[in-house]
Amino acid sequence: MVRSSRRLLRLTTAIRNAARDSAGLASPTDRALWQQRHAIAMLRAMEIEVEVRGDWPRSGLLVANHLGYLDILVIASHLPCAFVSKSEVRSWPFIGNLLGAAGTILANRDSPQSARETIQDIRQSLESGIPVVVFPEGTSSDGSAVLPFRSSLLESVAGSDWPVHPLAISYLGSGGNTGRDICYWGDDTFLPHLIRLAGIDPILATVAVGPGQESRPSRKDAAAHLRLEVIRLLDGIREYHASGLSSLPPRGTGM
Repeated sequence: MVRSSRRLLRLTTAIRNAARDSAGLASPTDRALWQQRHAIAMLRAMEIEVEVRGDWPRSGLLVANHLGYLDILVIASHLPCAFVSKSEVRSWPFIGNLLGAAGTILANRDSPQSARETIQDIRQSLESGIPVVVFPEGTSSDGSAVLPFRSSLLESVAGSDWPVHPLAISYLGSGGNTGRDICYWGDDTFLPHLIRLAGIDPILATVAVGPGQESRPSRKDAAAHLRLEVIRLLDGIREYHASGLSSLPPRGTGM
């Protein structure tokens, strides 16, 4: 309990520091670097380790499986980028303002006009040299399976030379249930989940980045292919974890 409380206190300080440092972010690059800097600080506050398999791209679209809000911190800590997120998060206390400062592209999935604006916003970010991360499952899950990919956001790279990279993320933890206490999905609510997350010791996030894929004429074919690539990367992560070679620290050692 003491360790969990200390982590939450440090996370609160990190969030306040991020909010204080968010003024005057003039360019997409400034926003992406601000996001990276403070994602690192928040993960450090929560004593969450991240290891990466593969090479981060310098441009293009990244297509990832989605296990909850922690994914954004994990990816952003290693890649200055922009994310596409559902518009509802803009109203979340504290988090909504931080996402706005980071240049997060907010999508209203119920509005055809918003979908067109989202695609245009993605293209503008890519043209400015900032990679964009999308979660085409459309929702988060407990990680037991990769849900079918929606293809609509792949329209943003149709007919372009921007590469599309599959990305897989997976978590290991002890002292809790990964699907319930690390992944954030279903009817769970933010604060109780965050308290549970702070009590898991240790947590290791593993990210695998695949090589860039060329744009395909059919968005649906591209979405199906990318989903299979993400599943392949996840299988590789699981084999890696099973080998015992991952860097998950012993319980209680922190970072």
